[in-house]
Amino acid sequence: MSAKRESKTQRPWLLYLLECAGDKLYIGISPDPEARFQLHLRGTGAKYTRANPPLRILAAQVYADRSAASAAEYALKQLRRDAKLLWARERAWPLAAKVAAKKAVAKKAVRAKRPAAGKAAAKAPKTSSRQKLR
Repeated sequence: MSAKRESKTQRPWLLYLLECAGDKLYIGISPDPEARFQLHLRGTGAKYTRANPPLRILAAQVYADRSAASAAEYALKQLRRDAKLLWARERAWPLAAKVAAKKAVAKKAVRAKRPAAGKAAAKAPKTSSRQKLR
């Protein structure tokens, strides 16, 4: 077996779950879920994702080889929607978690910059009409 062929069989495969338009889910396997997600976005990934465009990768799990990932894909597809979402929560995609964390930090920063109405008025120095004229 050639070195190129051997390296393909030895790399890990990931089972991934996508959130698609219309509140639909898509399950697939790939050695590189981010690259596969880009294919889905362009409409060249799968027939299902052409009709239901993907929004984001919800979760992924690593498997030693394609065979193990395929077996896990089949098992996950047999589950009900709520069980699939529970699976996704336990294996949240790192980028999805990073985006959520950045949004939370941004919200806190915006809140910190905006002074409360009562506090802003209390902090402003009081000036009399005579001081304003000077």
